[in-house]
Amino acid sequence: MYTQNFDALLINLVTPSSAASVLNETANHDIPVILFNREADKKDLSISKQTWYVGTAAKKAGAIQADMLQNVWNTGKINLDRNKNNKLDYILIEGEQTHFDAVRRTNGFLENSQNLPLNQLTNLSADWQRDLASMKFSKLDTSIIQSAEAIICNNDDMALGVYDYYKQHNLKLPLILGINNSPEMNQKIQAGEIYGTVDNGTNDQISYICKLLNDILNKDTANYHKIWYSKPFAIEK
Repeated sequence: MYTQNFDALLINLVTPSSAASVLNETANHDIPVILFNREADKKDLSISKQTWYVGTAAKKAGAIQADMLQNVWNTGKINLDRNKNNKLDYILIEGEQTHFDAVRRTNGFLENSQNLPLNQLTNLSADWQRDLASMKFSKLDTSIIQSAEAIICNNDDMALGVYDYYKQHNLKLPLILGINNSPEMNQKIQAGEIYGTVDNGTNDQISYICKLLNDILNKDTANYHKIWYSKPFAIEK
């Protein structure tokens, strides 16, 4: 790819820790690069002046999950607190344990939910995957599953994996929160089966990337910052 005379490369890094090796190569070949979705370390973005990142503020997405949960607790505690222990018993399901987005989304949720009487029953890491989330959830002690009043997930696929488990076992669904606003997740929210998710402002990211690509072609990128975040927002039933 580096030798094919592309005007620019648009890259979604599967492993953000590989950014340095990729960006050193693109710098050597003088190719502009827009990274998106998975954020690289800031020192890697400084390898070349022709490198930008477009994404969302992962920590903010987690904070919005906390806000949604706080609102439900404030307005519907009588329904959410099933065991009447005045605590919100929940399970946290994270993406890759060392992934920047997983860490930031989790931290955003925990830091913004300090006014809630949270009681974390357990936490899982399911590598962003629906089937893995469902499988790991099925291995939990049944008493934990039955006690869970809310399931907080780092993304929609894992949230849908939890949904699958409850449906397969004909269990009453707890409050489930995800991140991404995937089409299926949105459908489940509109149907009232899943409570909510966070839209990362993907359409705004696409518009920004297209504008940046056009300005790369016109060599008019002097006013662009290295990092641009869209504004995430809540999607609720």
